[in-house]
Amino acid sequence: MLKRILGSCLLFSEIYREVATDRSAMPQALCVVILMAICTAVGVGWGIGEMIYFVAICVVAWGLLALTIYLFGTTLFRTQETAADWGQLARTLGFAQSPGILKVLGILPQIGPAILISVSIWQVVTVIVAVRASLGYKSFVRATIVSLTGSIPTILLLVWAIR
Repeated sequence: MLKRILGSCLLFSEIYREVATDRSAMPQALCVVILMAICTAVGVGWGIGEMIYFVAICVVAWGLLALTIYLFGTTLFRTQETAADWGQLARTLGFAQSPGILKVLGILPQIGPAILISVSIWQVVTVIVAVRASLGYKSFVRATIVSLTGSIPTILLLVWAIR
């Protein structure tokens, strides 16, 4: 699992393809999402109650993200190479959250906010790489469009949930 976390952080497409085809990797992907949510909550200084709530919201958001990207990616933006199911996307998108573990460093004085922003941008890139690998896209632009379009409902959910 650590190899997969590091590989996904380093944007190794082969790790995402491996996770996509490994049906037994769903619990690992869930663990990454939960760990990322806990680290984010610590990094922004939330208490236990807020942390538990945020973990639950992140798990729901992960499922929604996988669903919307699956729907966009396999219908509107489908290519001849596109062959994926929701589980493949859920697993790869779970591991794409790996950089978020570093959000625990957001608690550091002075540089914390910069770390939170930088890691969030890093997560956007890992999602794009995960989408490209799991949907079999050759185009980085197509993967970016699908990732950003598919992320809109998830972003709205997160904004609503943490307001």
